[in-house]
Amino acid sequence: MFIIAKVLEEIANEHLNANIYFVSSVQEEIGLRGAKTSTFSIRPDIGIAIDVTHATDYPSVKKEEFGDIKLNNGVVIPVGANINKKVNDLFFKAAKKTKVKFQIEANACSTGTDAHAIEISRDGVATGLLSIPCRYMHSPNEIVSFNDIRSTIKILSEFCRLVNDDTCFVPY
Repeated sequence: MFIIAKVLEEIANEHLNANIYFVSSVQEEIGLRGAKTSTFSIRPDIGIAIDVTHATDYPSVKKEEFGDIKLNNGVVIPVGANINKKVNDLFFKAAKKTKVKFQIEANACSTGTDAHAIEISRDGVATGLLSIPCRYMHSPNEIVSFNDIRSTIKILSEFCRLVNDDTCFVPY
């Protein structure tokens, strides 16, 4: 919610060329329930989930399983079959325009995030995911970097400026 609030602050006084909805959903860990009902109700053309991903910059983590993701190295933009390429292209364009660092994570299957529920809603939704590196995920001592949060805010704010009602997200 902090990221969404900051994005809203950044774009509040701007005229945007698309209708934008922000949702805070619930029960992601037990079936993506909030994302399912929100996406079904809103019927978006595109949807973006914001979540965390495993930072792998500490001993004992298996980089071959989770990739090489570091704290303080920027937001993570996942790529894979369940992520829309055109949404990611706009993320990359936004990162370049704002000069923000980002990392790429390969997802061979479903992301396990609200992005999955968004993607398969109704007749399908072009979906993107921005992930904040999180060290020691699912423990009492999770750690994230404010710099990674700032990069997420900047990319998402610029994405909102770049997209318009005519943007085509058909991935070919």
